[in-house]
Amino acid sequence: MAKPGVMFYFEIRPCIKRLTLEEKGQLFEAILDYGEYGAIPEVDGAVGVAWDFIQQRLDRDTGRYDEKVEQTKYAVAVREAKKKGIQLPPFEKWRILSDEERDRLLSDDNERYPNSTTISTSNSTTISTSNSTSISNSKDNKENMADKPPTRHRFSPPSVEDVREYCKEKGYNVDPERFVDYYTSNGWKVGRNPMKDWKAAARTWAKKEKPNGMPVQYHPEDDLSGIF
Repeated sequence: MAKPGVMFYFEIRPCIKRLTLEEKGQLFEAILDYGEYGAIPEVDGAVGVAWDFIQQRLDRDTGRYDEKVEQTKYAVAVREAKKKGIQLPPFEKWRILSDEERDRLLSDDNERYPNSTTISTSNSTTISTSNSTSISNSKDNKENMADKPPTRHRFSPPSVEDVREYCKEKGYNVDPERFVDYYTSNGWKVGRNPMKDWKAAARTWAKKEKPNGMPVQYHPEDDLSGIF
């Protein structure tokens, strides 16, 4: 479920009242880009000070929104599980499961997901349900999973050469080494969330690059087709 937008609070008035209209426009663009794409703006001076204040509010709201989305999904899953006589694990354990693992807990397809299915997780926690499905991170379980359907795709950071080839193919003016170094240093995150698509991040990055590699502001009237 995509986040529909960002909140603007009256409390930001004091930190933007001394900005020029141009600077306010730059800050507004930065807020929208960060909220929709997770793109971190390269701003300094008065705009940078205002951004440091506002980013904390955006991250706080994003965390609350993500929490509500997960709670809604869990409530739906609990209702479905009750119909099938299945006991789901507590929310805090359920929320760390992949979509594939959640489907297994609710599945009636014994041929695809046998009752003896063991799902591997990274938190060393074992979760059992009424249909004997268990979740464990033991090495033996990984071997037992060999003939089971693959789990959902996990993000794999690109190499410098991967970024170079993609940007060359698309005609983007992006320094691949700078791109990889930047996201490697922040743990491959967009804002506070793990990156899911580095190509989307590269497209956003390209929109903010001048021919000499320096960042540049772009405007809503620019042609955004092909960004996402």
